[in-house]
Amino acid sequence: MLKDEHLLELREAGRAIATLAEDERSFAQAVKAFEGNDREAFRQALDHRGLLPHCLRICFWLCIWRCVRVCRLVCVDLPTAAPTPGELVELARLLQPLRENPDLLKRFIDAMDRSDAEALGAIVKELKIQRFCFFVCYWICSVRCRRFCLQLCAGRETVQQEDPLAEIRDTIEALSVVAKDERVLTSTLDAFSKQDVNRFRAILEPLGVLRLCMIICRFFCYWNCFRICFIVCKAIPKLDLTVPQLREFALALGRLVQDEARLTRVSDALLKEDRRGWSAAIDELKLGPFCYYLCHWICFTRCDLYCWILCPPGCLTTFRYIGGYNILTAINSTAAGNGLTTADSRAFFLTLRLNGILCKQHSGGPGEYRFEFRALPAGAWAPVPTDWIERTEIGQWQSTVPAPPDDVKPYTVKGTAPNDKVATLTGDGWVQIPQESNVNDAGGNFAPNGTLINLNSIKMATWTDINLSGITAGQSTAPAGLGVDKLFGLRLRVRRVGQPATEVTAGTCEKVAIYNAHYDNVTHKGSWAPALESNQLGVAMVNVEEIGAGCAKITNALTIKYTAAHPNLGPVGITMDGPGGPYGTTLADAAGATPPNRFGTATVVLPPGVTIANLDKCAYLVTMSVTLLLTTGDSVPDPIHDVVAFCK
Repeated sequence: MLKDEHLLELREAGRAIATLAEDERSFAQAVKAFEGNDREAFRQALDHRGLLPHCLRICFWLCIWRCVRVCRLVCVDLPTAAPTPGELVELARLLQPLRENPDLLKRFIDAMDRSDAEALGAIVKELKIQRFCFFVCYWICSVRCRRFCLQLCAGRETVQQEDPLAEIRDTIEALSVVAKDERVLTSTLDAFSKQDVNRFRAILEPLGVLRLCMIICRFFCYWNCFRICFIVCKAIPKLDLTVPQLREFALALGRLVQDEARLTRVSDALLKEDRRGWSAAIDELKLGPFCYYLCHWICFTRCDLYCWILCPPGCLTTFRYIGGYNILTAINSTAAGNGLTTADSRAFFLTLRLNGILCKQHSGGPGEYRFEFRALPAGAWAPVPTDWIERTEIGQWQSTVPAPPDDVKPYTVKGTAPNDKVATLTGDGWVQIPQESNVNDAGGNFAPNGTLINLNSIKMATWTDINLSGITAGQSTAPAGLGVDKLFGLRLRVRRVGQPATEVTAGTCEKVAIYNAHYDNVTHKGSWAPALESNQLGVAMVNVEEIGAGCAKITNALTIKYTAAHPNLGPVGITMDGPGGPYGTTLADAAGATPPNRFGTATVVLPPGVTIANLDKCAYLVTMSVTLLLTTGDSVPDPIHDVVAFCK
């Protein structure tokens, strides 16, 4: 995970939540559908605002509101102080009956669902967890609500179902082992809070619960956020948020995430458990009444992302390169960067090979991945449409059956059988990673090469060709315009096939510059043999003034006019070839020229004693070469040229 990726996630989620709240009717419909478990109505309300890609973000945020409300209603005893590690040891022991007695756990959840304070109170009293009631209720409610969100936001009516209570039972089982010794629990919590991956895993492994690393980590997230939010907010809300108040909260979130410095300050104050700094920061935006809800939203979003650091899979499919350029170190890809390559200031064009590491498994099962993009500065993340993806070789397939020689084929995305093995690409952009793993049977083995997709960058935007009609060598292209790079973000999402709960961001290029516009009616060959060329990659025009309409001979003067233009213009050079040559030139840009729009006069550099007047009488050729700072990531375009001939 990138540093401060939780801030990126908070900004995306906050923008989406605020966008929904800007339309009062859509917001009310979404909340009503959420409360009524109406999948279609919820999705329609979001779709009306173009927010379906953010369905989980919005739903998870609503879960905080729901679970605080439900648990405050059904729990008579509310906590009066932040919990301690010692209390977690006690809680682990008291929760064991919920794991051992499925009926008791079902009764507990049924009472929560009915908001039956009396029935829940009886179970809480039976378990002797009165002072833990709110936390246990909030934890169980959140686990179940987030699972509900996965169903609500699924692109199809049904999704693969597992035991809905398995995570709760597994968490209690793991907790009982880790909390058996308070010193072990304290050490585990310390490794968790310091994000010490090696120590966290080293504690869990000999206890036999490393397989449950992720759910242990998430439980600690709930516990730690419960503790921190009690510290910075002092108390659990005594009154429910009405729907108008919830909308007010949503709009305030939008204001918060728009201010990067303030969002960072709020997040840092929470991380440091700085009640004074936290209160001052949120009061500026009138978020004080929503303190507890805001705290849980920021705290758990950050913590859940860091669980993927503490509990990484053995191999994580990762986006790290565009062609051969590392997206973190070889591209100015930060929010403040320009999206160009760091070494040679190139923009990207044509088809980009997005690559890194490709692993077959994710989160204990078959993996799948999808790229998302956003147009900068303010576009929302959206899946890369499948028609932007070109045929991509993601590896090789090999089998020794029925007999050697081995059968070998490229494994592709959007390839063509039978010459290719073809990975499944879903309509919403998920590439299901091939799972073949035995070269000695007919199923064969898939050996990934790290390439993920070939992305056609031309389709990412509308590129209008620039018409240079009427502009000739020596003149500025300003009347026609230069064109500008378009900026995009690219990121990779990875998950276990069909299981959104396992989805993570696995590589983000926050900013990349792309340019695919061409130039029409570019005058080539000057006055000598003028030709208007279109669909040019850049502008390169050269002419010799003294040749007039094209056939006049030069005598004692040679004036070379040039124009070179492109938003990513590299070195420009002009040479003259003929008897005694080749000869170099010195370029003098005219007033008004700029680095991407160069025009002016070139002077031939002649040997000592040689003048234009005493050059041999013969034919000469002036050649202009222009380098364009573009790259696909794997290759760069050849320099573009123009030529003009003259006689002396």
